[in-house]
Amino acid sequence: MDFPKGGSGELMAALARGVTKHDGCSVDISTAVDEVVVEDGKAVGVKLAKSGRVIRAKEAVISNADLTNTYNFVPKGVHATFDEERDKFMGMVNNPNKDDSVPYCKSFMHLHLGVKKELIPEDAPPQWTVVKDWDNGIDAIGNVVVVSVGSKLDQSLAPPGYHVIHAYTAGNEPFEDWEQFEHLMDDAAARDKDEAYQKFKDERAQPIWDAIQKRAPDVVKGACTVEKVATPLTHARFLSRHRGNYGLAIAPGNEEGWTFPEVTTPIEGYYRCGDSTTSGIGVPA
Repeated sequence: MDFPKGGSGELMAALARGVTKHDGCSVDISTAVDEVVVEDGKAVGVKLAKSGRVIRAKEAVISNADLTNTYNFVPKGVHATFDEERDKFMGMVNNPNKDDSVPYCKSFMHLHLGVKKELIPEDAPPQWTVVKDWDNGIDAIGNVVVVSVGSKLDQSLAPPGYHVIHAYTAGNEPFEDWEQFEHLMDDAAARDKDEAYQKFKDERAQPIWDAIQKRAPDVVKGACTVEKVATPLTHARFLSRHRGNYGLAIAPGNEEGWTFPEVTTPIEGYYRCGDSTTSGIGVPA
């Protein structure tokens, strides 16, 4: 794993500088898109979700959303060939149980912690991985946990006297198990009061605590200055990931014959990038 100096946010800042250094170019954050506007078979802009404002595109519209959202941005019926491709990859869009839809990786559980420096032993590495059972797959629930202590490499990531920890189960948390709580996704107060949700969240986070304690036994629940637990619902809500997915689960030589979609789409001027077109992951948050 690579740890960018200053944290993963510095990658976004560098990308933003690459845009804003040019006259007339800007970056809008936390600005959800509702629709890609298609006119005469060409993508000509995007309509924003909250305001309804349309931003026109001079050259192209590029989606770094997951594959489902990249398709869903385009209303059905505005481009027949695009609809055909959508049906091929998605089966029925938003029907994840349909057998002929493209396979997605599972989601995540995360712990984001801020701890006093003395809770992390001096000889602990900046990152370690724990596999509970080598006979189980990498996507077995809670089986593989990655723990990153980025402040071991870059103290600017935490205040003096503290460390930050980002630990997670990578792509082995099925969204289906969290569907029972989807009605709580946009209601923080209801989530805090829902005992079943809190209990389930604690159960699924426990393997992460266990993995942290392999190298830092004093990092326990209640002993941390900051404790944030993220679930597949967090991925779905805050990262706009369809069912909290971790990218397409297309293995080399798969029997189904799936391949990653092309960067181009049947719509002129509409492109896609990111994990909709290739396998790969990012850097520790």
